[in-house]
Parts: sequence; structure tokens; C-alpha cells
Amino acid sequence: MDEVTRMRAIINAQNEIIEAGSSLPEVMRIVTIQAMLVTNSTGAVVELAEGDEMVYASGAGTVAGKEGLRLHLHGSLSGLCVTTGDTLTCTETETDPRVDKVACRKVGARSMVVVPLICRGATVGVLKVLSDQPAQFSEEDASLLKSLGNFIAAAISQASTFEATQRQALTDSLTGLQNRTDFMDQLRGALARGSRSGAVICVAYIDLDGFKPVNDTYGHKAGDHVLQVVADRLMSTTREGEHVARLGGDEFAIVTEDRSAKEVDSFRDRIANEIAAPISFQGEQLHVTASIGIATTRGKDVAESVLARADAAMYASKRQRSA
Repeated sequence: MDEVTRMRAIINAQNEIIEAGSSLPEVMRIVTIQAMLVTNSTGAVVELAEGDEMVYASGAGTVAGKEGLRLHLHGSLSGLCVTTGDTLTCTETETDPRVDKVACRKVGARSMVVVPLICRGATVGVLKVLSDQPAQFSEEDASLLKSLGNFIAAAISQASTFEATQRQALTDSLTGLQNRTDFMDQLRGALARGSRSGAVICVAYIDLDGFKPVNDTYGHKAGDHVLQVVADRLMSTTREGEHVARLGGDEFAIVTEDRSAKEVDSFRDRIANEIAAPISFQGEQLHVTASIGIATTRGKDVAESVLARADAAMYASKRQRSA
């Protein structure tokens, strides 16, 4: 392949990525198709490392539709590429001891080139082209594949940055719980499911009593420690799929799905007991309690309204406790 053809292939891939947007799945799809076309291969695939396995993430040609196929990281050419970070070429899969022969036969691979996808200094996967004939690839094909792989590596980096930013935007930095924005989204989703299934949706609104004296007496570090411990204790009261958030200050909320009225009562009691247990801090035993308001609905409701009712119930509980 001459340099003009190589550059044209890279430019075509870049233009398609720009036109289609920069989502990682779309970048992988475009690159695998371009890689297959310009190397005259019968298939191309992006494999991502996941623990001790390589997972087919996007395929074209003979590999299309095989997404989700898993190979052992150790015992495959792709895994060797990840562990060494080197570009690897196989001229005959039937005689090369580095390859997973069973996997190669599944996708009709007799020869292949594998290049590492390097993101922030770490090899996170590979881009691979394969042929149903032996010895089909040249050094020029490997060089082109490296250039195309750079698009995927950049997209992985961008996706990771976006996910981290999004996670930070939806998480309370002190406790690691969901923040109000994320909680309201989760509550809306629960209400939508409840409206279809008839399941009871419960929101518990929790406000700490005695938190200000802790802050005033022992300082903000103690207050932060209390909030973190309370967050952990609230998480311990929930089932899988239920959501806990810090709404702000010393206020928390939990949304549950499909608990019976009896379970909701015992759930409220457990929350109160968990929070009331002493909290150790630098040799001191700190004490806070909680006012808890509960609002339930079968889903045909508005998230803001449900939370407001739980908030009102919490204040009613607080007034009753202080009377």
C-alpha cells in the first residue's frame, strides 16, 4: 500500500467519525469497517481487556455479530498484544502457538495483525484484522492499523473522561452518595416503573438532629466524619436497586420500590436505629438522631411532589419529637 492510499484511508475514517459523532461505539464501528476495507481483510474487530479476558466489542466482516465473544487474556494473540504492548502479526493460525486456535476457527482467521490500543499509557485493548487466507498482511498494513487504532484510543480516553465528569456531577463529593440531581432522576425512573407495575414507591426523607452541636463542639472535621458514617449506615439499610442520596447539609433521602407497608415501618425503624448508634471520632463518642418522613405512592405521581410530601412528613416528625 502506498502512502497516498494510506493517508486517504485515515482521512476517510476521520471524516466519517466527525460526521457521525464521537461516541465510542460509533468510532469502533467506523474504524473496524475502514480497517477491513483498506487491508483487504475478511474481518476486523476491536477487543477490549476485561480482567483476565478479551471481549469482542465491535466487529466487521466475518466478525460482525460476534460481539460479546470472550477469549482468555492468556493464550491468545490479542492477550499477548495487551500484555506486551507490541504490534503482532500471525501468518498462519493453524501452526502459530501464540493464538487461540478454537477462536480463530470460529471467525475464519488464518492470518491476522493485532495492534494495541493505548490509552493514557495503558494498553486497554486491541484492533485486529484477519483473513481467511495465510500470510495476507504486510508491514504497511500494520502501520495503517496503528493509525486507525489511534482514533479508538482517543475515543476511549474521551469516553472515560466524560464518564468521570458525569459521575462527579451526579455524586456528593463528601459522602460518595448520589446528589439531589441524580436522586430526582432515579426517583422519576422508579415512579415510571411503579405506574406500570403498581408497585409501591417509598421515599424516606431524613434530617439529622443534633448535628449542629457536633459541628460547634468538635469542629467541621467531626461533622464531616458524622455525615460519612451516616451515609455508610444508610447504604447498609437498603436493598440492591434502591437509591440513597445526600440532598444537602445534613439531609438525606432514600427511594425504595415494592416494600409492603409493614416493611416500610420496619425500614424507618432501622434507619433511626442505625443513625442513633454512637459514632467514634478521635476518642470521643458523638451522638446524632434522625427525624424521618415517609411518602408512598403507586407510581402515578410527580417526583417533586413525592419528595415534598416526604419533607413535610419529616418536619411533622421533628415537631412531634421536640414537643
